[in-house]
Amino acid sequence: DLHFMALLHLERLAELGGFQRRFRRSPVERLVKSGHTLNDLEVVSTYGRRENSSRCLPGWPNAGSENVDLTLPTGTDDKRLRIRKGERVIVSLTNPVTDA
Repeated sequence: DLHFMALLHLERLAELGGFQRRFRRSPVERLVKSGHTLNDLEVVSTYGRRENSSRCLPGWPNAGSENVDLTLPTGTDDKRLRIRKGERVIVSLTNPVTDA
């Protein structure tokens, strides 16, 4: 069981590393244009706050989870977005690539 959790942790780190290598040199404007990033979003509502009751791997925060509804900026073509409903995303106040 603990072995499986360690493998998941390593997989997550590898995935984040790949994301950072692909997008590190991309300015946010380019990521917005390609559909990987949205900016200037406003929160409509939050709901479904759950504390994480399971054990975490060492180094992982036990932050739980929360659902958030956000408004799309005016003129956003949702068909071009590479983000789909229900996907987990990084919420950043500065730069999503460096905050990943």
